[in-house]
Amino acid sequence: MAILRMYQGEKRKLYLSVKSEDNLPFEITSARYEVWNCDTNEKEAEGTCEIDDHVLPCTMQASTTGLHEIRFYFQIAGEEIIRTIHVAVGKT
Repeated sequence: MAILRMYQGEKRKLYLSVKSEDNLPFEITSARYEVWNCDTNEKEAEGTCEIDDHVLPCTMQASTTGLHEIRFYFQIAGEEIIRTIHVAVGKT
């Protein structure tokens, strides 16, 4: 698992690119995200993604240090799929 790194107080745009394993066409009909602090198991932020074809963007502002998990929830063909990105936030 790759972990992105950023500093407390930074505001960064993160992108999740969604690809088909069998190269069939698909459409993402809705998408949202949540930012969780893994150390405290608390949700720190949430929002909706502006879908750009097969790319899901979100903006994260690191207000606390520690390991964070960004959970992307998106709909394809009536199914809800969840993917995560881990971000380690350190002090400047």
